[in-house]
Amino acid sequence: MSTLGICPYAVSSSSAGLPPGPVRYSLTPAATPEECYRDFWHEVSSIEKAPDSDISTTLMITPDFEVSSAERFEAFASTLTDSLTTLRMEPFMQLVFFHPLYAFRDGDSRLDDGDGAAANFARRSPWPMVNVLRTEQVRRGQRGIPTGLVYKQNARTLGGLGEGELRRMLVERDWGGVEDVKVDRMDHDVLRKVEKKDDIHVGDMRTLMDSDMVKVIREGLEKRVRTGKPLSQTEAAVTLTAINLVLGEARKKE
Repeated sequence: MSTLGICPYAVSSSSAGLPPGPVRYSLTPAATPEECYRDFWHEVSSIEKAPDSDISTTLMITPDFEVSSAERFEAFASTLTDSLTTLRMEPFMQLVFFHPLYAFRDGDSRLDDGDGAAANFARRSPWPMVNVLRTEQVRRGQRGIPTGLVYKQNARTLGGLGEGELRRMLVERDWGGVEDVKVDRMDHDVLRKVEKKDDIHVGDMRTLMDSDMVKVIREGLEKRVRTGKPLSQTEAAVTLTAINLVLGEARKKE
């Protein structure tokens, strides 16, 4: 995930978010829904009490629960999301789920180049996992890179590796095949496809100058000037993508 850059906000296997903070891994022996609920709420409580600098995000790994059925795991996972909604915790936390057999329900229909099967590996993992995210972290990240663009760039990179090779790596736990591969967040061809489908809505220049993309650029430049140090790989990627989007819209107005 971090080597390929599938998640644009994962700096490494141990650091993620904006600004980057530690990733917490929790391995649970839970084998029943009741046991998973117990350990899930423990993780929610842990991240709720800790500052971003201690836990940016957490992954609860369940190797003994619904490994053979992505559908049953997803059905269970949806009850976790529902519980956050019922308790009005979504403004603070969000969930993402991973599974060895995960498949996007509309994967092929969202793509033009037949990379749907390979794109599923963006959400596949050696074992079922529940990723507890801080909502504010998600919002910060979404200011820089539109979700539709991330999906299509990921699909292109994973499609280049091929479904067969991705499956082999997942089964053998051998990630050597991705050491020299990385998602290109400045992929202009994919960007144009997203723009043509109106996945990016930026409005006129007045709206644009007040938009989150400009804020991302300003924050990146201010940090660079303030610290005198280069931005991290993740921060630089987000800033450059925001610049590209703003310049592209400005050219349309010329």
